[in-house]
Amino acid sequence: MIRSIVFGALVSTAMVAPALAEKVSTPVTITFDEAALTERGDALSVLTSLERQARDACSSITPITKIELVDQNCVADVVDQAVKAIDSPVLNSVYAEASGTAVKVAALD
Repeated sequence: MIRSIVFGALVSTAMVAPALAEKVSTPVTITFDEAALTERGDALSVLTSLERQARDACSSITPITKIELVDQNCVADVVDQAVKAIDSPVLNSVYAEASGTAVKVAALD
């Protein structure tokens, strides 16, 4: 089942007007397949999709140079909020490993 979540993301206006840079909250809609959250491989595909959607939401094309600018802090924030909102144990695990926040447990001999 395809599901959508909507939340606010802080996007830098520096991408549009550097001299007037500030952070503004913009609504972001993220879609994902709930059925793909049971297996690690599928959850990794969902995470990749979340990252792509976040990048799309947090980027803009400058009018003069036609260069795409991406607010990496916004991307990280959108992905983090999406993973928390989805609240899937498998996705949480994949995200923790991908972001380097997974807790390693040492075996005791």
